Amino acid sequence: MLMLLNTRKGVKYLCLFVLLFYASNSIRNRTKLHHCALLSPHESPWATLYHRGDASLFLALTGMARHAFSLLHDVLFVGQQQRTGRGRPQLMDPNAELCLSLFFNDSTMGYKHLCLVFGCTPTVCSKVINKM
Repeated sequence: MLMLLNTRKGVKYLCLFVLLFYASNSIRNRTKLHHCALLSPHESPWATLYHRGDASLFLALTGMARHAFSLLHDVLFVGQQQRTGRGRPQLMDPNAELCLSLFFNDSTMGYKHLCLVFGCTPTVCSKVINKM
């Protein structure tokens, strides 16, 4: 009888451990962002780095110098026309799209953190990564 109680207690502890592990992972991988957490794409940390960051910081974060980044941008987006006045405006410019794909490929950041850096929603982040 004592052995059965120890076994049942052990099974209960195992079930509790599995539930806590599952709860921890679901909280860590949550991708919900509140509207107030997102900055405008023009005020995002990426825009600040691109427009006002120094060359060494740009190299450290993107993995390439500004000149190499602009050459890659020109190769990838050659012949792409600017949108006319119809429809919704594009949330991210081509520079941000390129850097988003570089960040995604070069780091272990999830969509939630990329969205905070680039000022976009997880849907836009996913579409840009799939497009690139």
